[in-house]
Amino acid sequence: MPRAAKTKSRLHSSAVSLPSKLKGFPEPSVQPDVTASFPTSDAEPSSSRGSKLNPLPPPRSGFHPYIAPSKSHARREKRKAKSHLGGNDLSSLETALALVIPSTEDPEDDIEDDKKLKKKVVSKKSKEQIMKEKEEERRRAVEREKERGKIGEGRGKTLGEKKRREAVQDAAKRIPAVMVHPAYKQNPWAAIREHVGNTVAVKEKPMAK
Repeated sequence: MPRAAKTKSRLHSSAVSLPSKLKGFPEPSVQPDVTASFPTSDAEPSSSRGSKLNPLPPPRSGFHPYIAPSKSHARREKRKAKSHLGGNDLSSLETALALVIPSTEDPEDDIEDDKKLKKKVVSKKSKEQIMKEKEEERRRAVEREKERGKIGEGRGKTLGEKKRREAVQDAAKRIPAVMVHPAYKQNPWAAIREHVGNTVAVKEKPMAK
């Protein structure tokens, strides 16, 4: 590396050297102004505008993980937002139902109210109405018994499909025995008339005066 020229160093030393008159005097000691380093009340902002113009920078803290979220955190946030939009969050539904549906009462109170209501309904019906209903039911039962005991007379109602099939099956079982009977073989019409006379009720003729 080349050395600096001597002429430059001489010029620098001559510029820095003090005059010969001041060499005998001691150099004054200069003390630094302590108050100058601190801001005075005049330098401080006296209004909100001054504070806005020169705001203090916020203290720098350490690295926070949510300032720059990871990919997995971003995916979780997206799923959470989709669940809220899709209606999977049932918390709002629960609160709405709690406001709409009143609180259920004690079931024992409901049972007692039902019993009281039934007693009131029964008390409205008089004893005469109850007796009339029983008498009507008894009369209907007697009429049903009379209809069952009739033979050869119209009952007002035809047999049902099931009863009709049972009657046909019973007759089909008796037909082979009738065909083999000697009286039927000798005179079939006489056997049929005898069977009808035994099964059909014949009305008594009125006596002549």
